[in-house]
Amino acid sequence: LEGERDEEKLGSPADSSGWSMAAQVPPSGPTVDPVTLKAALTRLEEGNSVSQNSARAELLAAGDAGLEALCNVFPGRLSVDRYAPDALRRPVAEHGPVLGAILRFGDVCAPRLEKLCDHLSPDIRFYATFMFTALKAPPTAKVLAERLLDADPGVREVAARAGERHRDTEEFALVAATLDEVLQRDDPRTLRAAAEAVGRLRIRLNPGRLCALLDAAQAPIQSAAHRALVLLTARDLGTHASRWRSWLEHNADRPHVEWLIEGLESPEPSIRADAYTELRAVTVATYDFDPGAGEAERTTAVNRWRNWWRNENGGDT
Repeated sequence: LEGERDEEKLGSPADSSGWSMAAQVPPSGPTVDPVTLKAALTRLEEGNSVSQNSARAELLAAGDAGLEALCNVFPGRLSVDRYAPDALRRPVAEHGPVLGAILRFGDVCAPRLEKLCDHLSPDIRFYATFMFTALKAPPTAKVLAERLLDADPGVREVAARAGERHRDTEEFALVAATLDEVLQRDDPRTLRAAAEAVGRLRIRLNPGRLCALLDAAQAPIQSAAHRALVLLTARDLGTHASRWRSWLEHNADRPHVEWLIEGLESPEPSIRADAYTELRAVTVATYDFDPGAGEAERTTAVNRWRNWWRNENGGDT
């Protein structure tokens, strides 16, 4: 996040904390006295572990009224500084008791969270978006695309993580189409954000869009486009658009998996690591590869991947 805290508003898993995500309550529930709900919220945020457990159960049993009460105080008392270097290593449920309690409702809470994703407060947008990294339900394409383009870098980061979790959904395909359209605009901030998202999420849109950004006058846009091309192609051809256009002209029709396997042989350890991570994400193969191993060991591992790909294609590569 590099210390950026731009608070301007845009123009217009199972959870690893150990709490069950299976309890999805109906959108309605018994009539509950608001005073009782307020007391439960107080115990949730200020009580000991026993009080918190009973408060969570009480709010969950209240159904929609309990969920509404929690969302009205969202994100609640926080126990993690979102700007801390290790903040995102902890699941969202561990960032505060209100967040964890909302996740107990399961995917039922998604529509309310989507509304919070467009809040004026960057902190609320951050945590509302972060919640989708722990839900099975993806955010709508509109919500995810807007948060990938958010003015706040922290919001963009958790939006990318949510996108990674939901890459195989129909909504994600719509996000890709939106980003492709944004890359044809003239606004420097959204251009940079869109290029960052395309690279981070490995969205294979028209690569000519990114090549064109390498000729942009603003260095941040050039850098984002360059980084996206490196992530997409698993190679670094520098910042000259002509070199990228030439390579893409000769390789655009090749399977992306072949680009990634070649990336395992990159002289740059970071590119090797990124290529391996993406190979594991987009294929069923489970061959090991250590980006930091010696050349001989890496060559042996790359050969295993090449043989697998050859067999997948009936012996042709």
